[in-house]
Amino acid sequence: MLDKMLENLEKLCGKEYTFSFRVIDDSQIWAEENKLEKINVLSTSALIEEIHKCAYKIIEENIMNPDFISVVSETSLKHISFTPAGFNCFIKIKADETDENQVYFSGEVFDETEKVAEFKIKRVIVSYNSLKRKVNNKLNKISK
Repeated sequence: MLDKMLENLEKLCGKEYTFSFRVIDDSQIWAEENKLEKINVLSTSALIEEIHKCAYKIIEENIMNPDFISVVSETSLKHISFTPAGFNCFIKIKADETDENQVYFSGEVFDETEKVAEFKIKRVIVSYNSLKRKVNNKLNKISK
């Protein structure tokens, strides 16, 4: 089963995917200070979250095994330009390579007028039960 999953992940290499989202949710707005909310632009953290969701969707469609899940282990983002609320954003993401249970992505984000970001991500496929066990072990360390 694991071999088949890794084989499916290898088939992702070189494929490019496109996703889109619209900046409409208040939780997406840059708001570290009250005056920034008035500028009403997409925050970097919200942009990263949208990119992570895209890579997650690509991998999850190819894992096809509920015993495994992908987690982000590295993210690099260059946020080039602002995106006003109400704009549509388009994420172009490419699966560059796999190495065992690791999948490397790169891509760009555009809004309706220009490129706004470049990124790289590494996601690692792990056992869901193992992850859950490790989280519980860590929680138990502080609850004693």
